[in-house]
Amino acid sequence: MRAARPRALFALATAVHSVFAALIFARLGQPLLWEDEAETAMHGRNVLEYGVPKMHVGRNIVYGAPLPLALGRNEALDAYVGSPWGQYFFAAPAVAWSEGARDLAARTWRMRLPFALAGWLGVLLLGSVGAGLWPAAAGPRAAFWLGFGVCLLLSVSLQLHLREVRYYPLVVFALGAAARLESRRHVRVDLPPLRHTLLLAPVLFGLFNLFYPAFAAVVAAGAVALGLRIARTRAIGAREGVSAMAPYALACAAALPIAALFRLRAQSRALFEIFTAPSNSFSHQLASGALYLLRFEFAAPVLAGAAALALARRRVASCAQRAEGARRPSDGATSELRAAFAACDLALALAAIWWAVVACTPLFFSRYLVPLSPLLCAACVLQVGCLVALRRTRAARTATAGLAAVAIAWAACAAVRAPELRGRWEEQREPYRGPLDHVIPYLAEHYPSPADLVIATNYEDYAYMFYLGATTVLGYYAPERERDLAFVPDVIIPRPWPVNLRALEHLANQQDYVMHAFPVANARVNNLPELSARNQSGLVHRFRSPVPGRDGAPLVIGERQQR
Repeated sequence: MRAARPRALFALATAVHSVFAALIFARLGQPLLWEDEAETAMHGRNVLEYGVPKMHVGRNIVYGAPLPLALGRNEALDAYVGSPWGQYFFAAPAVAWSEGARDLAARTWRMRLPFALAGWLGVLLLGSVGAGLWPAAAGPRAAFWLGFGVCLLLSVSLQLHLREVRYYPLVVFALGAAARLESRRHVRVDLPPLRHTLLLAPVLFGLFNLFYPAFAAVVAAGAVALGLRIARTRAIGAREGVSAMAPYALACAAALPIAALFRLRAQSRALFEIFTAPSNSFSHQLASGALYLLRFEFAAPVLAGAAALALARRRVASCAQRAEGARRPSDGATSELRAAFAACDLALALAAIWWAVVACTPLFFSRYLVPLSPLLCAACVLQVGCLVALRRTRAARTATAGLAAVAIAWAACAAVRAPELRGRWEEQREPYRGPLDHVIPYLAEHYPSPADLVIATNYEDYAYMFYLGATTVLGYYAPERERDLAFVPDVIIPRPWPVNLRALEHLANQQDYVMHAFPVANARVNNLPELSARNQSGLVHRFRSPVPGRDGAPLVIGERQQR
């Protein structure tokens, strides 16, 4: 019977993780790439052709930053510097692969698959670190993998973000790789210092080139981890301290030229000057981040687990002191849990630092915090394992009460996710189709040479560039509006954003256009992974296709009459 239990747990954990993987990889070809994804794909194509994410390509302009052109473009290279380049270089091979497919869904699938794979592997790397720290007194490691998998199944926000052609899944991979390397160096102690530095420094440098706040948070957490080790052991020499911080120092040094090239200080200053509303303040962003982590992630049970562990550890320490005074043997279980305790503390510290760093930015999107999702899932399950192990010590009552508190918090988290879990199920049953999923296939089929088209729109212009190869003007940012207004568009596609609508009306008045309506509501975005409505746009993910009437007016485009 004892041998059968681990096998049953392993089989169940495998099944749960298989379902999670299916939720990540199923239907990657639908819907078509939205604004941000298509921008990544276009810059990936430009990296292939020019070696940098070039801004001017033919008659198209690929520029997606709310920054003045002087700050978002490197004039010498004609390169876009409004966002880190890591995601664009990663996208380049995917673009080359996608070009070999003719079907729009197949091209989309080929673009998304490498990103989804990277994110999924990052989740598994973080899970492997947690499993390696799982206390033997809490049962087989399969129990950790089962709990971790169940948390992942309930993490709809994570599932949606891992499917994106964007930096979020790559940040998850970098975070998982960094955690794995640190675990091997400081827990398993099977990675020599030099090799640890040579492997971790490039990972951290890659993280900087994906998402600056994540890099800052991880470096700060590394310093906190070293401080905690010094406080606990008081036996770390200068040489060991230098060795521990060497990869972080090297990554920071390597990041300085990139920061100078991108003029990050000037960009940051400009963003704070542009976004000055109360909704862009530090306190508002801090509250938005907290609400997201409590509502869509497992922050609540992690906080409950951290409090329970602190009380239980204090109880064990108190009992140990009394036992030493009475010359009785103390509980030895906590010595086996020291690494797990430290990992739980560090995970909580990293999450807090990450949250605070993100709050320092003038914009909030849940994508900034979603890489913390698998970290919080792993920390929550590891805390449960520690509390189960502590039930064998003199802190049994405290540990049992802590388990009850974590269970209540976890159940509350699961209960409030019912709407998105139901929506995710409906999304699997009936594939989502947004405005782009109607208009792009139509243009591809009804025009013999879509690449010759001139399309004017005020949103998701990059999708027409990527899928059709068409010249697309204006878009959302319109960095060269006067130039764009000189074009005579073949197709005008107005989207319900106030920006550049008058410019589209001006273009429509220059020629005769025939209206063509589609059986889909003209949603503001094809779809996006956001679940929290407190983001900058206020838009959230749609689990059902937008229907005219119920979800707004139908999508109507104008096609120029041929004379």
